[in-house]
Amino acid sequence: MNKRRYNHGYEIYKEYSIEEIFQTLDEKDSIPDPIVYSKKDYNDSRTRIKIIKQLIERDGCECVECKEKPTYFAMGKDNAGYWHLDLYSKRDDDHYMFTIDHIHPKSKGGKNHIDNYQLMCKVCNEDKSDTVTGSGKKKTKAKPNTFNYINKKLVSLHQQTKGILTKIKNHNVVCIKKKKNFTIGNTYPVLDIVVKIDKEFNSYYKFYTKDDNGKITLTNFSYFLTKNDSERYISGRYDEY
Repeated sequence: MNKRRYNHGYEIYKEYSIEEIFQTLDEKDSIPDPIVYSKKDYNDSRTRIKIIKQLIERDGCECVECKEKPTYFAMGKDNAGYWHLDLYSKRDDDHYMFTIDHIHPKSKGGKNHIDNYQLMCKVCNEDKSDTVTGSGKKKTKAKPNTFNYINKKLVSLHQQTKGILTKIKNHNVVCIKKKKNFTIGNTYPVLDIVVKIDKEFNSYYKFYTKDDNGKITLTNFSYFLTKNDSERYISGRYDEY
C-alpha cells in the first residue's frame, strides 16, 4: 500500500481524543482551539465534525467498507495554509485519514444529506470512486447493503429517541454498583448519551461522564440510577415502585 494514499499530507500540529472533540461540540457547539482557524476553516471543520458524530452514532465508529476504526482527531494545515480538523487512526506510524463519503455520488445526482453520507477511510473512499456502493476495483457481484439501508430508515426513529434522552443530559446520576474509578453513592454528571441500534433492532445506550479521577469515560447506565430512584434503591424500598 502506498503510504501517500493514507492522508492528504497535512502538517499535523495537535491530536485530540474523539471523546474530547464530541464533548466540546455538545457542551459549547464548538471545536477546540478556535483561535487557530480562519472563520471559514473553523466553520467547515465544525460542520464536518457534526456530520462525523452523527455517522458514528448511526453506523458505529469504523469505516463502513474495511472496518478500520478511527482513534483520534488531529488539527493540521494544508500546503495552502488552510487549517483542518479531521478523523484518523494510526497505520505504519502514519496518520490514516477518514472521510465523509457520498453513498450515491454527487457526480450521479447524490445529495448532500446525512442519509446519503457514510464514514469511510480515505483509501476505501478513493477505491470506491464514483460507484454507488463498494470498491470500484472489486469485480465480485455487488450485494445490497441491507444494514446501511436499515440504518438509514432508522435515522428518524434514532433522532426521536435522542430527543427524549437529551432531557436526561446535564442531570446527575448516582452510582449504585461497584465499578472501577466510581464510588457507590457518589453523584456523576451525564455529559452525553450514545445510542446504537444493531441489525437485529436491539438498542444500546451508554453515556459519557467524569469518573472519580476527572477523566471523561463512556459507561453503561446499568451502574447508575437517578437521585430519587437511588435513595429508594439504597433504602431497600425500590420494589415499591
